[in-house]
Amino acid sequence: MTLRLRAKTSEGLISLDVLSPSDSILDLRKLLSQKLSVDTGSLVIKCGFPPKVLVETENGSELGVYVKSGDTLIVEQSSKKEPVASNGVKRKIDEVNGASTNSIGANSNAVSISRKVIPADNSCLFNSFCFAYSHTGENLFTHQQLRDLIASTVAAKRSKYPPEVLGSDVTEYQKFIRNPQSWGGAIEAAILADHFEMEVRIVDVQTNRVDKFGCSENFLQCVYLLYDGIHYDALFQAPHKSVFCVSDQQVEQACIKFAEGLKKLNKFTNLASFSLRCMICNELLKGQSDAQKHAMSTKHINFREVGT
Repeated sequence: MTLRLRAKTSEGLISLDVLSPSDSILDLRKLLSQKLSVDTGSLVIKCGFPPKVLVETENGSELGVYVKSGDTLIVEQSSKKEPVASNGVKRKIDEVNGASTNSIGANSNAVSISRKVIPADNSCLFNSFCFAYSHTGENLFTHQQLRDLIASTVAAKRSKYPPEVLGSDVTEYQKFIRNPQSWGGAIEAAILADHFEMEVRIVDVQTNRVDKFGCSENFLQCVYLLYDGIHYDALFQAPHKSVFCVSDQQVEQACIKFAEGLKKLNKFTNLASFSLRCMICNELLKGQSDAQKHAMSTKHINFREVGT
């Protein structure tokens, strides 16, 4: 039986369909080394969710113990040099999941930035991160997997995420964040950055501020998300890049310029003035912060924006 695997690499997704379950991790490492033209010792191979590093034993571990056909591996190089952002596979990322890219672009010294429009389904933060992290148009994770990861993280690191940070006790927060109707925000972006060892940079349309989560950890890579006050989309460099070097100032400036273009068109929601109504108890709320507090205290998560 042949294992049919895919590997997410700095060159995009590649197919692996010549190994069997009885082959070893070392066989996989050699195959990837040949395909990527790199030394076997520089490769770090991860599988599963959350991704864990595949490690050979003295006798060599059989692949079938760790992976199955259809799995996607994450392949990185352990070199300390700053990585070159991935190019991705050659496919049209604006046709994935029925969403479209925004027609507005921003160019800064030949850097072209576009927006991947993410459905407004209350999971836009997670789906934006999924798209940006995968950078191929084919998400490696689901928003529910990321929600579960965050819920597990706060339970495992209670001293880092006490009730005063979460807004409730850990158990209540876990129920809240696992609910697909609950919004994500700064806490969730910070946890994703720490787990995936990658800065999550959120560009605010109204203020042109770039909030950088994970920036104190000396990560080498980053992704950019666009925030319009109540919704997140993913930013990418045409045609297929969405993972960047943290030191790439041209990309950061191009993302800011893209947000400036949207601001000129009033494509944002002013959090100081917009109102939401809870569709369960009809309470009128002011802004996302009030809505999140209301959701945590009442478990009501069905809101609608109303005129002011």
